[in-house]
Amino acid sequence: MPARHLIAGLQFPLDRDINLHHFDDARRQFIARLELFHLFIEIGFDHLYLVVKIGHHAAYRLLCLLIIH
Repeated sequence: MPARHLIAGLQFPLDRDINLHHFDDARRQFIARLELFHLFIEIGFDHLYLVVKIGHHAAYRLLCLLIIH
């Protein structure tokens, strides 16, 4: 006789049927926090790139003015 027939209703004996749904919920919260952190990092790098680009453009314009005069 297979072992699964010895367990009534395919439940684990001796209260070993443990509810682990709280781990799934914690995983979702952890991933949501990682995505939020990634968003802040991405926005920070976008702002840094914008500042560098504006600085480069200003330096180029200043150099053009100095060369013309």
